[in-house]
Amino acid sequence: MDPADLSKAKVMSGVGFASKALGIATLITVSGFGLVVIGISSLLDVHTPSQFGQKVKSFFGDKYRISKGDSPTYESLTELFEAVSKDKEKKEPQAAQSQ
Repeated sequence: MDPADLSKAKVMSGVGFASKALGIATLITVSGFGLVVIGISSLLDVHTPSQFGQKVKSFFGDKYRISKGDSPTYESLTELFEAVSKDKEKKEPQAAQSQ
């Protein structure tokens, strides 16, 4: 390649290449997700999120429902770490006794 040909060559910069790749990947991802949502909604014959919730509940019942209010709440991360370390200390002696 001659130096004169280099000026004519279309060289894409790293930022331009990354931007183009990000744009294409975003387009593919959003399109794919949209198709999945449309496919599931047409398969289940639902049009709103509440209808979807009712349909899923009718299929699975409360088997996969996340329970609310049974777990303790913590005011800070420190309280959570203290509770976890206390639980771990309680379990360690039991594990040593069972061996």
